[in-house]
Amino acid sequence: MEILTCFFILIAKITETSLATFRIIVINNGKKLLGAFLSGVISIVWMISTSMVVLDISHHPFRVLFLALGCFLGSYLGSFIEEKMAMGDNMLMAVTNHTLGEEICNDLRNHGYAVTYTKATGKDSIKHILIILIPRKKREEVLSIIEKTDKKALIISQSANPMNGGYMG
Repeated sequence: MEILTCFFILIAKITETSLATFRIIVINNGKKLLGAFLSGVISIVWMISTSMVVLDISHHPFRVLFLALGCFLGSYLGSFIEEKMAMGDNMLMAVTNHTLGEEICNDLRNHGYAVTYTKATGKDSIKHILIILIPRKKREEVLSIIEKTDKKALIISQSANPMNGGYMG
């Protein structure tokens, strides 16, 4: 019977920690109602799993280990799920050689991406700075388009929250 209790604690803690990790990302992406709902579910699961460990801790010390293992696995699983869902938007800035900047722009536009670019002065030469706002799920595709033309391009990726206007391909 004790092994079933330990297994339940492990599964509950994995669930709770995964949901907590996911909740942070959901809230950061502006989904407040879903974040609040997840918070309620998380608190119920936390109360049940924690009480199963704390109430009789001196007689069942292995429950603490299963709780800790559930934290570890849940955090990893939550991060993995979030990475696969790739919620939100990214702003990519690519600094490239000026002779390649226009070619990359045209290539990205031919693939349906909106690109804004400007000329800039680098340390040793003229550069193009490309600014691309994309759904995070499209980041790898856009990176491969840029790197196909300029493997030495400096590419910076940031989370973005578009405020007004523009076009996202």
